[in-house]
Amino acid sequence: GPGGPQSPFRMFWNFPWCNLGLALADPLGLLRSTDSGATWDPVSLTGQIDFHALAVDGRDVAGQSTTEELMYSADGGSTWQVAGSSNATSLAWFDGRLWIANGQGLVSWSTDGQTADSDLGPAVFLAAADDGSALWAVLIDGTVHRSTDGSTWNMVGSVPEATYLAATSDTAFLVSPAQVHTLRMS
Repeated sequence: GPGGPQSPFRMFWNFPWCNLGLALADPLGLLRSTDSGATWDPVSLTGQIDFHALAVDGRDVAGQSTTEELMYSADGGSTWQVAGSSNATSLAWFDGRLWIANGQGLVSWSTDGQTADSDLGPAVFLAAADDGSALWAVLIDGTVHRSTDGSTWNMVGSVPEATYLAATSDTAFLVSPAQVHTLRMS
């Protein structure tokens, strides 16, 4: 699978809280920091679940829980509803929809419960551009794609491995254990 030991696209699920000397509940639930990570405060679900993927768009928060549920909050994470079952490897809000990668496909979800499958392929990582103008996806084969409308995708390049993706409108930054790969639209 996309997070398996033989895959060049590994997911790092566990954050080393114990190495930071923080005394936090397990499971963590949703935490918030207002000081660049120096301190953390519980928001909700403390002691109930952990999140393996999160996406935030204003007050809309979506998370892939350790209970294999896709959770949704319309109030900044204070209260939650189950949006469905999922095994997401990455989540991103783009164009008013939540995009869900799971290593087998790419699906978008709207807050009214409607879903739509993308024909892009087995996406592993997603990132919305910082200004909301583009959605980037890394497929399981290492190809990197960009869309400005969620339906038309352009392949920008490929990488041999990645563990994280971040993006601006025209540039993708893919982190691997050895380096940061930068791909730009030509």
